Amino acid sequence: MQMMANSYRVNTPHIVYESFTDEVIAVSFLDGSYYSIRGAGIEIWKLLCAGADIDRIVAQLQSAYPNEPGLREAINGFLEKLLNHSLITTTEESATAPFPEILPELTGFIPPILEAYTDMQDLMLLDPIHEVGEDGWPKRATAPSAANAHE
Repeated sequence: MQMMANSYRVNTPHIVYESFTDEVIAVSFLDGSYYSIRGAGIEIWKLLCAGADIDRIVAQLQSAYPNEPGLREAINGFLEKLLNHSLITTTEESATAPFPEILPELTGFIPPILEAYTDMQDLMLLDPIHEVGEDGWPKRATAPSAANAHE
């Protein structure tokens, strides 16, 4: 495990996301992948969006799940996954938004889950305004062949 920084932020504008009750969906414009964040990852993501540093994230989750061992390790592992997928980046900025309240799940602690999907990368990376031919979207214009490139 690499040395962890103390503060992170969502890697905007390269990442866009939408939060739902039981999932956060994030889309990367860097590589066209999209991600499902579930379990305690939702709360961690919300705290990252509010500008919480690692210590604050751990404190918030320990408050909600006081009997859960290994929270810091679970949080660090999840943050490392987010970093590896470039969903977050380090920051020196401090919190600017109020921290969301974490209510313990009735089912108990569910470890943070990050699932990556790459099945729509071609469509996600397609620039429909500049890269389509006469057939229209979602058909990408064919690249000029090497023989035509010198004409």
